[in-house]
Order: sequence, then structure tokens, then C-alpha cells
Amino acid sequence: MSYEEKEQFVVQTIKANPVLIFSKSYWPYATKGKKVVAKTGCKHAIIELDECGEQRNGDVQQILSKITNIRTVPQIFIVSCS
Repeated sequence: MSYEEKEQFVVQTIKANPVLIFSKSYWPYATKGKKVVAKTGCKHAIIELDECGEQRNGDVQQILSKITNIRTVPQIFIVSCS
């Protein structure tokens, strides 16, 4: 997947999910963020960057950094909670 395709994927995925978490399965802070969201009862989606074949600090994480000005995960996007 090209960088541009990854950008489109990130933007479209954020728009398509009321609550979305970009995470890494092994990262303790990401685990804490996922637990907090789960406790709210909001329907949410999780994308584990390491399980998607993304390299450490790979393209998706760089794209997220351009959107949020934050370089680390978890990155949690909340549009609405239902």
C-alpha cells in the first residue's frame, strides 16, 4: 500500500468509526487507553499497528502525527459514543 493510500485509509477509518483507537498490542500505555475506552461502554474499533505489519514509527504513525501533532500511541479519536 502506498503512502497516499495509507493516508486515505487513516482518514476514512477515523470518519467511519464513532470511537477509534490506533494502538500497539505490546505497548502498556496503549493497553491502559483501551481499558479506559472499554469501561465507557462505547462501541469502538481498535487498529493494532504492529499486527497490521506496520514498522515501528511507520507510515501510519507518521500520518497520525501529521493529523494530531502527537507521535505516540494510543491515539484515540472520539466522534460520538453510542
